[in-house]
Amino acid sequence: MYLRSHYIYSLFVVSITFSCNSFAGDWAGALNGFGKAMEDIADQAIEKRRQEELMRYQMQLELQKQQILLQNQQKLEMERQQLLENQRQQQQRAEEIAKEQAEALAKEKKERQQQEAKAKESQIISSISEQAQQTQLNKSEEVISKVIPNWKSIVGSESFSSWFYKQPSNLQLLADSDDPNDGITLIRKYQLSKK
Repeated sequence: MYLRSHYIYSLFVVSITFSCNSFAGDWAGALNGFGKAMEDIADQAIEKRRQEELMRYQMQLELQKQQILLQNQQKLEMERQQLLENQRQQQQRAEEIAKEQAEALAKEKKERQQQEAKAKESQIISSISEQAQQTQLNKSEEVISKVIPNWKSIVGSESFSSWFYKQPSNLQLLADSDDPNDGITLIRKYQLSKK
């Protein structure tokens, strides 16, 4: 704008100066050419400035675009890193859970084996105890049979059962004793009561 107004002012001054001269006609054509040239120069300057502003605007847009692109890449990288960290934590937790489960299974298996071992041990002890009791019973029966040969028929009789349940509890306890002498004492007392 400044150049255009300056050109018009220059054209005005020159035209006034030369209008007085006899050469005004020649100069008018020259001034017209000069004015046209000045107008072209002004238009070129305006176009150049407009092109520079457009380039500057395009550069700003490109810079903003690159900044946004860089920010997006950084954001994506952060999200990727977070995702990798989450996956690592999940993997670690899965390994911990698997380890805990394996330990729990191993503990359960060990406890089960211990219980089975105790049950077998208990069965063996019970079997040995039963065998010992049977052996003791057999020995007791042999001892009683030597002293009272018909003792089984006496103890199996109804008469003995009636008599036995009428006796005091301390006498009844002799029937549970492992000592064959207690059995002999009990049978002798019954026999004495029948005489």
